[in-house]
Amino acid sequence: MFRSTAVAACLVTLAWVAIPAETSLADEVAPDALDSIAFTSDDGTDVLLVDADGGAPMNLTAHPALDRSPVWSPIGSRIAFVSDRDGAETLYVLGPGGVVAIALSNNLDWSWSPDGEAIAWVNRTGWADLWVTDVTSGASSNLTNGAMEVWRPSWSPDSRRIVFESIGDAGFFDVFVMSRGGGDATNLTGGSPGNDGDPVWSPDGALIAFTTQRDGVSAIYVMNADGGNPRRLVTAPESDACGTVGLGSLAWSPDGSQLAYGAHFVCGSPVGHGADYYVVGRSGGAATFLASGSTFRGAGPRWSPDGTRLALVDGGLSHENVIVVESDGSDRMSLTDSVDGAGCTSSPSWAPDGSRLAFAAPSACGLQAIPPPEPPDIYVIDLAGGAAAWVAAGHGPAWRPPVANVGMVDRARGLWQLRGSRFYYGNPGDFPFVGDWDCDGIDTPGLYRQSDGYVYLRNTNTQGNADTRFFFGNPGDIPLAGDFDNDGCDSVSLYRPSQQRFYIMNELGSEDGGLGAADYSFLFGNPADQPVVGDWDGDGVDEVGLHRSSSGYFYFRDTLDTGTADGHFYFGNPADRFIAGDWGMVDGRDTPAVFRPSNGTMYFRHTLTQGDADYQFVWTGIGTSPVAGEFGLG
Repeated sequence: MFRSTAVAACLVTLAWVAIPAETSLADEVAPDALDSIAFTSDDGTDVLLVDADGGAPMNLTAHPALDRSPVWSPIGSRIAFVSDRDGAETLYVLGPGGVVAIALSNNLDWSWSPDGEAIAWVNRTGWADLWVTDVTSGASSNLTNGAMEVWRPSWSPDSRRIVFESIGDAGFFDVFVMSRGGGDATNLTGGSPGNDGDPVWSPDGALIAFTTQRDGVSAIYVMNADGGNPRRLVTAPESDACGTVGLGSLAWSPDGSQLAYGAHFVCGSPVGHGADYYVVGRSGGAATFLASGSTFRGAGPRWSPDGTRLALVDGGLSHENVIVVESDGSDRMSLTDSVDGAGCTSSPSWAPDGSRLAFAAPSACGLQAIPPPEPPDIYVIDLAGGAAAWVAAGHGPAWRPPVANVGMVDRARGLWQLRGSRFYYGNPGDFPFVGDWDCDGIDTPGLYRQSDGYVYLRNTNTQGNADTRFFFGNPGDIPLAGDFDNDGCDSVSLYRPSQQRFYIMNELGSEDGGLGAADYSFLFGNPADQPVVGDWDGDGVDEVGLHRSSSGYFYFRDTLDTGTADGHFYFGNPADRFIAGDWGMVDGRDTPAVFRPSNGTMYFRHTLTQGDADYQFVWTGIGTSPVAGEFGLG
């Protein structure tokens, strides 16, 4: 079990379009499809899903129209794709429940919110307004409503703001920012004597990188998120025979320490030549050359999840070739060489753990091969070594992002985010946890009010009042949730730091009553250590452990009684937030994970042993207090 301690906004609702049930991303599909790849079928008519190890693909759209170009939401619960099912190419979203949610206007300028709940898009069929569509309700808001034309919207990491480029009062392109809910747009680069654009937020939300011609040459600047302290990171390389036309394709590393970018060239072709790709540090300095690349078929730089390598397409138009290169420019690996008979390779997509890469291998390349004359194939390669393995016939692979059963709570606001669901529950400062209170296999919120010992439990992952409430313990106690008697239901227990004592209960209270004496209690731990619940030995009974946040030391018991630790090791850094769950082995044994607020990253360990994280990802939603469970949200 998972456990853890002003521009007016115009609102419209667009049509929901039903599709056959077998094409959904419903709950029964999602758990078995975590290590999977979405792609366009070889004839370009449907969006398919296939296991990364191969097998029979699942048709997700199954519609007579042309469905193509899948893009996962950042939390892996929905897929955006393009379809002409309504007579013109339109952006749709496929999510849980078997519906295509939110038909949007035909456009190419759009982006997912980091929390996966909305899409920002620009309507290119008329006036270029900025819209935001909630992918759950279908409600769309026109944020600019004719006041300004918008290009290249980009979300803040907390999904609360959108940065974009538009024409400022001086007639130049400037960088603007606006709240997700609308209101006045703030010009962050007003007064610049040149065009500014291509804004991209750093992962920590502190900086915005953008391109500019304010110095008379193409350059990349960064500024504080409020527009303050703009400073130059790098200028474009000197023009060669091709002629440098500008900088672009900005991509921050996951930890925000580096920025990849392209210097784009023209070589006498009306469609362009490609780009030289570089990496520069967050504070500037000398740029590191990576490769000469292509601008076609998703060829911009793509960072590995751990930020140590990049995948990109080099070789220009005549012979596209996916390479993997270290961020310092070393150890280049060609993927075309890994496929016998491949004319070229394109469309790289990283596995969530960074160990593998999916890519397409058309039989021919170059301008004459767009689209390629024969259907391409999709391959997966283990970057530790070995040949690429054929997975399916199709185009544009998109590996499913991490779908860990992890949520986060903003305790200061009582705001919860569990997968794609966000709601308010509780008062500021309440201690959050989750558990299966009604024995239905779904973990839902619980709150402990440490000031008076009151417990508030809810049976659905939605906003509302508590379904069960009672009091238990003393002020300052820390709540625990777990199945301590292997009956398939969770109960609330307590750890009292002042006594280093656990109080275990196997039943819930009700009707504002007291819970009474604990079923049993025992001593274990030190006063400042934080309690954790998990099934460490896989016997179906949750046990307890303690985490020392000052050092990352973790120790645990395999039985619910006093004694020395049955296991102990270090994992994480000081101040990390510790949780436990059955993350990767799926063997019934819980193992640790930590959330690091300083860089917004979750780190997972798949065994109860000391070592580096087996898997990590950057949390892009709200909150800093992690919870873990089976939330039943697809």
